Amino acid sequence: MFKKKFLKINPILIRSVDNLELSIIASNILKKNNIFLIGDLIKLSEINLFKLKNMNKLVFLEILDALKNKKLNLNVKIEYEIQF
Repeated sequence: MFKKKFLKINPILIRSVDNLELSIIASNILKKNNIFLIGDLIKLSEINLFKLKNMNKLVFLEILDALKNKKLNLNVKIEYEIQF
């Protein structure tokens, strides 16, 4: 009999960016750039976040503030391995 291994993921990483309670403008910018999950967002560096299409300084600062309120940072390296 083999031992099953389960992937441990912080549940916040698989939540929608809508959980950050961003403005509609900020939320739409992220989604139009294919960033739907908080885990997708925090993998970005500040430079790459600011370079997103239609990003501006106000939205950029709003996103940083929302992450700070959730005790999250940008440029997080997320590594995981799926084993069977």
